[in-house]
Amino acid sequence: MMSIAKRRLKTKNLIWLVLLPVLFSMGCSKAKTLPMDYAAYGRTDIFRVGNRAYEKCVYNESTVAKYAELVGEASEALSGETKVYSLIIPTAYGIILPEEAKKLVPDYIDTHECISSIYAAMPQSVNKIAVWNRLVEHSDEFIYFRTDHHWTARGAYLGYEAFCEAKGIDPIPLRDHSTVGYEGFLGSFYSESGGDEKLLPSETVEAFYPVSEGVTLTVTDENGVTEDRPMVADVSALPASAKYMTFAGGNNPFSVITNTEVTDGSVLIVVKESFGNPMLAFLCGHYSTVYVIDYRYWDGNLIDFAKEVYADDLLFANSFCAVNTGSNVGFLAMIIKNFE
Repeated sequence: MMSIAKRRLKTKNLIWLVLLPVLFSMGCSKAKTLPMDYAAYGRTDIFRVGNRAYEKCVYNESTVAKYAELVGEASEALSGETKVYSLIIPTAYGIILPEEAKKLVPDYIDTHECISSIYAAMPQSVNKIAVWNRLVEHSDEFIYFRTDHHWTARGAYLGYEAFCEAKGIDPIPLRDHSTVGYEGFLGSFYSESGGDEKLLPSETVEAFYPVSEGVTLTVTDENGVTEDRPMVADVSALPASAKYMTFAGGNNPFSVITNTEVTDGSVLIVVKESFGNPMLAFLCGHYSTVYVIDYRYWDGNLIDFAKEVYADDLLFANSFCAVNTGSNVGFLAMIIKNFE
């Protein structure tokens, strides 16, 4: 028979075999709940999680309702002449902000639901471009900058793919585009942070050239000066904060991209703010002419212009934050003039 001492030892070992996994699990759980490296900057809508900054998104119901109304008005005015597309671009806040960080953001909103609501308010004549799931699927890739509020050219390519899907055409593979990188980029978030060292190191702005060799870009700036510029500008000598200007001549009221290798006379108008700039190198591969309008600076009549140039397609490409900004929507309203 087993002695009392041996029975006690065996019982003690069994207890430890049961308790060790439990204690280990408790230790792992405790490790996962350690305080997050979170910091809010001077403006309450800019904050950092780890080495990445974000801009808090808000949902202004009256502002987005007006945006949806304006896009719908354009679609109705151009019915039977021009197909109208709407791409509302999610920011990193909605796509890659960690779940645990959302609890730290005051009044956090689900931007996916918000974008769906804006699309639902647009008439059926507007072709709504769904890019959310595509971005989520690639969220572990370099599709948003850490130090800036924009998406990268790779993120913009996913937006271009979504446009092609909505239009029913095949996208040109990303691998077919030549690329260049400009190091040392420290964007708007870094500036807003006052130079937070935790956002370092700097980033590389990657730009893709159009596949077609016969692409030219002519821009008209805010002073009315018209000049030719490269689709991808060499920004290596520009300040760290300015390297996003590599894309399609930067922000200008009006630009014209011509592709002599597309000979069908097709015309696209892109109405955008700065989020639309990296998409243009991809979009121009499908049209003879792409007219680019930055509605924040242009003062023409969009409906009349679309009819004048016999536009096949009209794409509104704006970030979620932009369509929630009253001044931006006000500028858009000024170019979508009343029609009969």
